[in-house]
Amino acid sequence: MQPKLVHPLDTRSSAATRPARAPTPAAPLYRPDVVALFEYLDDVLQIRDCTHDFRHTKQFLIDHQLEVRPSIAWLRAHGARCDCEVVGKFETSWRAREYLAGIVCRLPKRK
Repeated sequence: MQPKLVHPLDTRSSAATRPARAPTPAAPLYRPDVVALFEYLDDVLQIRDCTHDFRHTKQFLIDHQLEVRPSIAWLRAHGARCDCEVVGKFETSWRAREYLAGIVCRLPKRK
């Protein structure tokens, strides 16, 4: 019996062949809150340097009466380790997934 050839980018592989990953926490923020956080961090980080922590993210969450710990855990689970990575890594991948899912996205139009 010949082994089954699987393309390396095939996402339909069985659970037995995929590496186990820790589950990521469910999103504790609604979409408008996430978009507002991205815009807030974009504005703040143009004025101030990133301190490589979640200082500005935490301030936004507190100001908007949102849960801090679950929100930070959710951002960390998706690869962000500080404010600038929320904007640089997480925002880009989040908006890309949102766009691919067919949800209306607020990305700026190309000129």
